[in-house]
Amino acid sequence: MHLPTYQKAGVKKGVGQSAKCEVTTIDVPHPGPGQIPGKINYSGVCGTDRSFFYNDLAALGQEMQESTKGISGHEGAGVVVAVADDVKELWKEGDRVGINVYGMCEFCTNGVDELQCPKQLICGVTVPDGGLGHRTIQYAKVMGMRVIAVDGGAEKEKICLSFGAEHFIDYTSVQNISAQVLRITTYGAQGVIVFALLKQSYATVPFLLRPGGTVVATGTVKQIDEALLDFAARGLVKTILTRGTLHEIDEIFKKMGSGRLAGRAVIKISA
Repeated sequence: MHLPTYQKAGVKKGVGQSAKCEVTTIDVPHPGPGQIPGKINYSGVCGTDRSFFYNDLAALGQEMQESTKGISGHEGAGVVVAVADDVKELWKEGDRVGINVYGMCEFCTNGVDELQCPKQLICGVTVPDGGLGHRTIQYAKVMGMRVIAVDGGAEKEKICLSFGAEHFIDYTSVQNISAQVLRITTYGAQGVIVFALLKQSYATVPFLLRPGGTVVATGTVKQIDEALLDFAARGLVKTILTRGTLHEIDEIFKKMGSGRLAGRAVIKISA
């Protein structure tokens, strides 16, 4: 398979909330030891991508790494177009591939510490986030759990209830979320899963839980449960997609920031 000399990329221009995504031509790097360049056909657009793009997490000491060259994104999927000599026993040209970490060191192979890999190259972002809520509602329903969804807007309410949530609390109109949770549950929720990588979200969580309740913080641990993949493979979990292109990144980020993005954003990369 031919490895081209140049490629199109959405590159960050500017800083802070004034940053824009400019589609431009950049060089295609050749694979070094342990690397397998992939032609990205599609990529998810994550809430974490947006946070890094606009420097929302700078106060926490988390910013896009210089090695990204201003290119956000960590959810690409496509095909292998070249393989370094030392990994030819693991990969071949034409294999389907998704962005992941290094894959061969002690951290990657123990199934727990991939995010500590010193050789990972995930475009400056090492955590999953965004568009996860409506799928988690389905997972919870399949597992026999009863769900209270907290999100913003009528469109999100429609989505959450259609996928199995028994109650919906709109944070844009409800001032006291914890009071609403207590009204529904009496003692508080058995568990709370936090998807928004925001300080306000974590500040609210303790007031939603019953004594002895459990908090699950997504965006801090990378772990894939085979049972969850099986649910999807059996058609028990569906995903709502908002589709776009590289030229629509700015608009997708705006919708995501205002809570108007339905489901999961996916952009088409290859021509």
